[in-house]
Amino acid sequence: MQERLDNKARLGAAAIALLGAASLAAQPWVTAQMTGVPPLSAASFAIMSAFFTNLTALLSALVFAALALTGWRAAWATGMLAASMIVVALVYHAALAQLWEPRGIALWADRGLHTVLPAMVCAWWLWVPSRPLPAHAPLGWLAWPGLYAVLAIGGGALRGWYPYPFLDVAALGAAAVTANMALIAGVFLLAGYALWALGRLTLQSESPGSSSR
Repeated sequence: MQERLDNKARLGAAAIALLGAASLAAQPWVTAQMTGVPPLSAASFAIMSAFFTNLTALLSALVFAALALTGWRAAWATGMLAASMIVVALVYHAALAQLWEPRGIALWADRGLHTVLPAMVCAWWLWVPSRPLPAHAPLGWLAWPGLYAVLAIGGGALRGWYPYPFLDVAALGAAAVTANMALIAGVFLLAGYALWALGRLTLQSESPGSSSR
């Protein structure tokens, strides 16, 4: 097994980084459609930074840009991003997409962030795992969404608004939000262990002389 990424994997990482950056660059206009706040204003960026999707896309763009430039592998980190992106896509399309109708550049950015980017990150991780990860790895992948949940709920209490309806303590109460967080954590674990199992299967199915991973 190679210690560094091959050129195809690095090109794939670069494509993910570029898509993430392009989708995020359009987000000020998405925010303007959703809230009426002028794009490229401080208020617009403050709103953007409150959403898990935007922060995860930014983290993905930075991590995959680093992988493309250095050629190093980062199976644990990219696995965490892949699991997070799966949940981004599932939660958005199941519970949030029907709440608004994006138009123009906002529609493009919406599809990029919630559909194409998750698919690309997951496909890349399954295509380029570095080695079999331990069974507890998906538990560790909860660190990022867990940190976000704490910051989102605390920030929502200070701002007076919450980025996602299912985190709105003021409207739903602490018990309901806790139940929602437990449910989403369960979805994260299911996504993480599905990726973990698929990753092990793809490694086991490789021929001994394969150099693709």
